[in-house]
Amino acid sequence: MTRERGPAFTDAEHPKTRFRPVFVALHCDAKRYPGGVTALANELGMNPSVLADKLNPNIFDKVPTARELLEVFERTRSVPTANALALLIDRTTVRIGDADASPREVVQAFMALTRRASEAMAQGAEALEDGGGLPGLSARSVMWNCPG
Repeated sequence: MTRERGPAFTDAEHPKTRFRPVFVALHCDAKRYPGGVTALANELGMNPSVLADKLNPNIFDKVPTARELLEVFERTRSVPTANALALLIDRTTVRIGDADASPREVVQAFMALTRRASEAMAQGAEALEDGGGLPGLSARSVMWNCPG
C-alpha cells in the first residue's frame, strides 16, 4: 500500500514531479536490488522505511539528498535511471563494456553496437515503407518496465 501525501512545493516545482521518470526508475531498481530496499538501506547505513519513502515517487514529504540519490544509483547500477537522466537532455545511454575492458574491446563493442543499430534502422525503415509503423515504440516506453 502506498501512502500519498501532498507536496511541500507546487506540483510543477517538486523534484518528484518534475523528474518523475528518474524517481520511478530508481525506485523500481531499489525494489529489485538483492534483498530489496531493506538490504540497500542497510548497506547505505539508512533506515529502510526512510529510504523507501525518499525513493517512492508518490511520497512527496521525503526527498533524497543528491548524495543519497547518487549512492543508490551507484549501488543498483541502474540502467533505467541512467536512461531517464539522459532523456532529460534528449540523450540516450550506450553500454561500452566492462570498466576493465581494453581499448580494443571497447572499439569492438562499439562496432557491434553500430552494426545492431544499423540493422534495427533498416528494419524500421522497411516497416515504414511498407505502410506499417512502429506502434507503441518510443525511447521513453523502454524504461517503464517495473514490477508491481
